[in-house]
Amino acid sequence: MFRFARQSGGAIRVTSAQGQGSEFVLFVPAAEQQAPTPAANACRARAPLTGVHALLVDDEPELLQVYGAWLRTQGMVIDVEPSFDGALKRLRDPARPAIELMITDVFCATATVSTWSRRPSRRNHDCR
Repeated sequence: MFRFARQSGGAIRVTSAQGQGSEFVLFVPAAEQQAPTPAANACRARAPLTGVHALLVDDEPELLQVYGAWLRTQGMVIDVEPSFDGALKRLRDPARPAIELMITDVFCATATVSTWSRRPSRRNHDCR
């Protein structure tokens, strides 16, 4: 917490009383208001994620269930894959709708992010 406060140009205040616990107050500088860029406006216009088709990849079934359920509440169409190989098959399947967004664990038991970047899908080259 101290490192975050310092890197942000802020500070931290700690008070503690025996038998009562401790209180940590984090102070960070206020951001200067900036005019939104055209790209930011485009993102805001698409903020409702209704209809965005995403592929969720994680080797932990509980996370696939929780994240998938939440993303569906945002209106997204979610495909889930528990493995790297399954995700590659899904991305390359011409019979399935194209994926617009892929969300993956930084480290899956079967692959790392660097592995993904070395094996892009030709069909989904616009996938973010």
